[in-house]
Amino acid sequence: QIALTLYSPPADISVSCGIYFGAGNPGVITLVTPGGALGSTEVVATAPPSANHSVVIISLQCPTAGTGALANTAAYLNYLKIPTSSRQEPVECQVRAACEAWITIANPCPTMVSAADILSNLTGISEFGQHRGTGGSNAKIQILSQTSQLLALRVLLPPPLASGSLGLLIAPRTAPVGLATSEFAVTFSFTVPPVIPQIVAISPSSATSAGGETVR
Repeated sequence: QIALTLYSPPADISVSCGIYFGAGNPGVITLVTPGGALGSTEVVATAPPSANHSVVIISLQCPTAGTGALANTAAYLNYLKIPTSSRQEPVECQVRAACEAWITIANPCPTMVSAADILSNLTGISEFGQHRGTGGSNAKIQILSQTSQLLALRVLLPPPLASGSLGLLIAPRTAPVGLATSEFAVTFSFTVPPVIPQIVAISPSSATSAGGETVR
């Protein structure tokens, strides 16, 4: 839903006019506040979906009234693609060991311009140890490279203290106006396998062939 404030629109705007997004079909106008302050009128129209990142012109047109596109009614709508996970290494972490991961996000949120603009949250495993500034559900993030299409991050995860499935959620601290940060969140999954028991010492290390020795 796109809300627009128009000044001195035609009186029959909801009947004879439409909000056009680029060269597409017009969106149906819904009047929200007709005849507002200083001759303004607020209208709402539904924007069509777009598969690509693009900027389209929004215009008020009244073809049935013979006026075409009205002067000074153009605005711009920026379509943003939803971010997705593009690359992740490794896919497995170890119990009681810090996990260094390299991840890449395709179509990152444009507000994520520095590490301070990025929020992280760990799910699936509740207990973590401390390691080089990490701990709890905090991860240490470093931006390796950045373009409008790809964001490459180095993430240092705190040592998990249990096995299981570990989820890493990456989201912007703030979102573009009119959108929620959750719409730009991306989740990566790591497997933390159980610790395999190992024999590290044995006593005694030798015994008679008759057996009967207690081995510790």
